[in-house]
Amino acid sequence: MDNLYADWIDEKKKKNKYLNIILTIVLVITIFLIIVLNQKDNYEISIKDQEIKVGIGMHYHLESNSKNLKYKMLDLNIANVNVNGDITGISEGSTNLIITSKDNKDYKVVKVLVKNSEEVKESVKEIKQEVKESVKEVKVDVKEPVKEVKEPVKEVKQEVKEPVKEVKEEVKEPVKEVKQEVKEPVKEVKEEVKEPVKEVKQEVKEPVKEIKQEIKEPVKEVKEEVKEPVKEKKINKIYWLSGIEKNVAGGGASRVYTLPNGKLIGGSEKNGKIYTVISSDNGDTWSISKVAASINGKDLANINFFYDSGILYMAYRATSGCNNSSSKCYTSLNVSVSHDEGNSWQYHSKIIEHTMSNKKENRGYWEPYLGLIDNKLTVFYSNDSIANNWQNIESLTWNGTKWTNKRIISNGKEHNSRDGMPSWIKLANGMYALVIESTKYRYDNHPFVIQILYSQNGINWSKPKDVYIPKGKGSRAAAPGIAELPNGQLVVSFQTDEDSSKKGNDYEICKTIYSDGVSIEHLTKNNFSKSEIVFQTTDGLWPSIHYGNNWLYVAGGSKYKKIQIN
Repeated sequence: MDNLYADWIDEKKKKNKYLNIILTIVLVITIFLIIVLNQKDNYEISIKDQEIKVGIGMHYHLESNSKNLKYKMLDLNIANVNVNGDITGISEGSTNLIITSKDNKDYKVVKVLVKNSEEVKESVKEIKQEVKESVKEVKVDVKEPVKEVKEPVKEVKQEVKEPVKEVKEEVKEPVKEVKQEVKEPVKEVKEEVKEPVKEVKQEVKEPVKEIKQEIKEPVKEVKEEVKEPVKEKKINKIYWLSGIEKNVAGGGASRVYTLPNGKLIGGSEKNGKIYTVISSDNGDTWSISKVAASINGKDLANINFFYDSGILYMAYRATSGCNNSSSKCYTSLNVSVSHDEGNSWQYHSKIIEHTMSNKKENRGYWEPYLGLIDNKLTVFYSNDSIANNWQNIESLTWNGTKWTNKRIISNGKEHNSRDGMPSWIKLANGMYALVIESTKYRYDNHPFVIQILYSQNGINWSKPKDVYIPKGKGSRAAAPGIAELPNGQLVVSFQTDEDSSKKGNDYEICKTIYSDGVSIEHLTKNNFSKSEIVFQTTDGLWPSIHYGNNWLYVAGGSKYKKIQIN
């Protein structure tokens, strides 16, 4: 009896030994399966942001689930990045951020857009919504593979449970039968584990292949994008002395303007009338000049062209009695239009008019300059009809029947200045720029200097900032114009007597300066180049500047000069 009991005990120990072996094998296989299913590619970079928008002077932290990453910003003039992935906007534009793993086996490319702070604030709401949607999608994507992982694990546990149950039931059987029973389920478990592992490897292999392909494409795009900015490199010098100089229409204070069809319209003032000409070859040759505007008994000047919606507008001022002490000075601002691109003209409207009550004062409205604000035709002009010899820059809007909604753009009294000669444009970034002549430093031996203002919407404007102060006591810089180049640099034209020992209009010549490309809200006179001479003689006065068809034009007096901007 004792021997039988001892044999039974030995047989039970042997069966328990085999049972432990089975459980150990199953446990190892289960752990291996879970690791394989949940393992991520060691070289994969996980970045949430594919495109980043950051304001100038603002910061943005790049979120990533990966560690030990290296960052490289392609254009440090646009933005920079530190080792922690913190991005800072420097100037408006776009560039690319290259992210690499420490072992250089994975790459990601993120586009960085730097905009002015107001535009970034507007887009924050949209970005939050996009992030919300992305998180929702990610949760769904994660839920599915987790579900898939749980299923094979559940099956393996179930399969393990069954052979264990059978083994327990068969403990009383001979050792031979136990070995056979153990051998079969182990074989089955191995086969069943082998298949999901094979599937997991295949599933891992495919996304790795896709990731490598995705890396290859953006790297190719980055190389192409790096080549492109070279075409819009900053201009370091404008060689006006090598430019092409031509006469316009035989009058004074000439202007040129590029039409949508590529033709140029030119205009000048002569004998109290406005004459215009047309060129089809960027101003190399001109048509015969024709009278475009005349008003009986009035002297016309201060021409300005503007094209919108199939109509070519021409603004100008009309005066009478302003140089005669026995008459009262009358001034008005007017508009004529052409519906055939300058071949014929018709009177359009009177913007504003004024007659001085005192015969000895030559004051009124001057220098109209047209443009669009909020898709409405708008004119800026100088108003020195106000008391105490101040002068404002004001604006009016065409409502379809008359000019209304007067606004003070720059208040001369507030600036202690006679702000005049406005020239303004809408910039490529949607902002507005305005240059004026100012008498702010007249008590510091600078009768006139050039200043600039900027606006987000064309209605609310900044305070004037100095752009150019002429060298030498008693020197002045006046009659400014402004143009924007395709790369965002601003070019300002003006006339100055700073190079002459004698002072006044008769000794002034036309010059230009250009910015270094910094955004207008951060612009100061230190961001502009030294002045460069356009016309070496004094017969290029009351100049204007215009960019069109890759040509930069400065017109003044009876002529203009052009240089090609590539």
